[in-house]
Amino acid sequence: MITNADIVYGPLQSVVFATGLAAFLALVGKSRPGTFLKATAYLSAAQISFSALDVYGEREVNRAVFKRENIEPKPGKLWERTKHWTVEDASVSGGALGTFLALNPRALPGVGGWKRFLGAATVGCAVGGYVGATLLVRLPPQLETMMRASEAQTRMTQYQSLKQDPKAMEPLSRFGRLALRYYTWPVWDVALSPFSSRSSSQPGGVAGQAQQLPFGGDAHANITQEEMDNHTLIQIEFNKGELKGPDIEHGYRAYKDSITERDTGALLDWLEYLQEVRQTTASEAQYLWQHLAKKEHEFYQLVGDDREKDITRREIQLLNNMASDFASRDAILAYHIADAQKRLRQTGKSGLSSTQLLSTVQSAERPQPEAWTDYYSPLLVAEQVRINWTRQKELLGFLEHSTSMHGEFQPEAGTPQEAHLKQIQQNADGMKKNIEATERLLKEFEEQIRKADEHVNS
Repeated sequence: MITNADIVYGPLQSVVFATGLAAFLALVGKSRPGTFLKATAYLSAAQISFSALDVYGEREVNRAVFKRENIEPKPGKLWERTKHWTVEDASVSGGALGTFLALNPRALPGVGGWKRFLGAATVGCAVGGYVGATLLVRLPPQLETMMRASEAQTRMTQYQSLKQDPKAMEPLSRFGRLALRYYTWPVWDVALSPFSSRSSSQPGGVAGQAQQLPFGGDAHANITQEEMDNHTLIQIEFNKGELKGPDIEHGYRAYKDSITERDTGALLDWLEYLQEVRQTTASEAQYLWQHLAKKEHEFYQLVGDDREKDITRREIQLLNNMASDFASRDAILAYHIADAQKRLRQTGKSGLSSTQLLSTVQSAERPQPEAWTDYYSPLLVAEQVRINWTRQKELLGFLEHSTSMHGEFQPEAGTPQEAHLKQIQQNADGMKKNIEATERLLKEFEEQIRKADEHVNS
């Protein structure tokens, strides 16, 4: 994770803006040799000046916050040794290489003096920072964004409290008061509001931690906290090809077909496939529901609230979530079956009556023989548990890596960084319990599959 964003993103911003300016001048025929490097140098100089003022103002405001909270901060360090390379190391190394390149007067024609060295160093820092962020950062972008937003929200809360305390503001100079006014500008609070406290409000079970930090695109990534408080969001996943049928795009009808050119053969194949998938889904859901009922009975027999009960609770949380998902999958498949039959009837070639349509969609469950669960092979259920387990293991690795990086810098007591580290450690501890609960379920289902296979082969 990047610990000092100014070192990494500052040069990158200067280079991006300089690239845009140089491209514009080239389009209008005003570009000259060295234009890009000169623009980079001027932008970097302006950004360095602003960053220096920002660092000074933030330092003075932070001192007032620490004094108000009776915290004695440790002296800051310009450089600190770490056990591994960081993104900042890569950025500084790139700047050093750029400066070394500028020593050769023939390497960078069209620009000289301080602009030559500052421009080359800025470009080197930008390239090094980009490469470091690509190769060295091991956190998912969503998790890093969430952590930064949480830290920024904590800082904003502290600054707002300081602003409401005239006595605590007395040590601030005129510049410090101006900086505090800038940091507590309402625009920043509005910008942070979509991220406020989203990570800490989830329950400690598998559903709360494994599913709230997805690794792919999150359909709800732009939903605000207020919307999350007012609505319950349920997301159902299908494999890429499961809902890939005629005139179906991303799980929904595209309406790009026509009745006269509709391929009834393809629709009949699609309908047969959906009915088979739905039947399998219904059987898996029946087995999962009975397994959940058995686990719930065991859970409510436990006395007290020790670690064993906590692990069992996480087991049934995952089972309950999966049972709900399978029921939702069944409803979605039923919708597509009804839609396929409706499209066939629109062609006048299906031979399906309204009565047949209704009875087909109503229920996919079939009566099961007695003690059928003893020899049933829950392949889909086991696969879903295995996917959960894999994601949890990956996320635990990210959390432990982040804990290691934060721990090396030894954050001061009472600072947002320390609270951040404690939150990450708490999430990692919870994730370890989730993994243990998921592993227990995975072993149970894999053993059930083995028993079912032996029964078939006997």
